[in-house]
Amino acid sequence: MKKFDDIISKYDYYDTHTHINSFPLIEKIDEIIDNCKKNKIMMNAIGTNIQDSIEAVNQAKKYENVFATVGIHPAHVNINTIESDFHSLEELLKNNNGEIVAIGEVGLDYKYNKDTKEIQILFLKKFFDLGRKYHLPIELHIYCAHDDAIKFLKQNAHGLKLILHCYNATIEQTKQYIDMGCYFSFSGMVTFKKKVNEIIAAVNMIDINHIIIETDCPYLSPEPIRGTENVPINVIHIFKKIAMIKNINEEDLKNILRNNALSIFGK
Repeated sequence: MKKFDDIISKYDYYDTHTHINSFPLIEKIDEIIDNCKKNKIMMNAIGTNIQDSIEAVNQAKKYENVFATVGIHPAHVNINTIESDFHSLEELLKNNNGEIVAIGEVGLDYKYNKDTKEIQILFLKKFFDLGRKYHLPIELHIYCAHDDAIKFLKQNAHGLKLILHCYNATIEQTKQYIDMGCYFSFSGMVTFKKKVNEIIAAVNMIDINHIIIETDCPYLSPEPIRGTENVPINVIHIFKKIAMIKNINEEDLKNILRNNALSIFGK
């Protein structure tokens, strides 16, 4: 069994949300892993459906600096497959305890998938049950649904560690998430030159001990390389931006983010 607490001590940076387990990054995975090892970067491969959740686990078994999450993105929920989906997830969780560090990415997405709102909520309740059963945090995708998400979390998230992936919400919503003890994961969006004021305000508001970082690669490449295909090594740009906003020495920030990850994902 992989020991998260031992492995993270070897790495300087932790990209907590990547899609290296799906196209196009899966086609160059060995190159990505080699570059990350050279730069002391570890990462999570994020499940968004059953197939890439299985691939995330396979990558976590193969590569020391990769851990897996398993889940179903709200864009992929389907009431007709709910029984088989959760059976498959349970099998992964029962048989790969060392490789899996979270349930996710799961959540609510009303921008493109509002027609499945009730099904998304049903799935999310079952994901929370899995989190409690297997003592795992929940990695949340919330898009154009923060008010409903906050209401849902207040009613259903007792006893769970919650990560708000690719965080971007209003100041008032941020205050409510802070009050619930959530963790906040910031992506390359924090480095953008436009429409970033609320994200930077959130970084300033949130206790540094509740912040982690991610690339969400291959999406959302940070400045100064926007417009290129994103890869995990670019998490260093996000790290440096957080250090600048928070006015924290980079070596100190490495230790803080490592300890935050241990608090969330550690065993």
